[in-house]
Amino acid sequence: MNFIEKTLVRKVLKPQLTSNRDGHCELRFASFPLIKQHAGNQLHYLADVMAYLPGVESSEIDETTGSLSIRYDNSRTDVKRILKWFDSAVESGIKASDDVDFKSAPPDKIVAAIKKYLLPTASEY
Repeated sequence: MNFIEKTLVRKVLKPQLTSNRDGHCELRFASFPLIKQHAGNQLHYLADVMAYLPGVESSEIDETTGSLSIRYDNSRTDVKRILKWFDSAVESGIKASDDVDFKSAPPDKIVAAIKKYLLPTASEY
């Protein structure tokens, strides 16, 4: 991935907090139509990656609206950490794209490549 592609990925995958209630938040992606068009079969990764953050109980992507709904334990994490984690996941995905071709690799290889970069940062959260 070249510099322009990496910059575009960071911008497209920058969520906005649209709702935050006790133990539940929603993130929305302004560029969701673009994400869906170019990575529709990989949308689940937006939610899957949240499972690795300590304190996140569940996460689900609404493929119609482009919102990511996250339930979490207030005593273990908060929205600030969730947003920071998501940014770390994006960076890990960018690094992993140098190791694995996301378009042709099987899902388990993609997940393993992302986890290689993401999980060592988990202790920071």
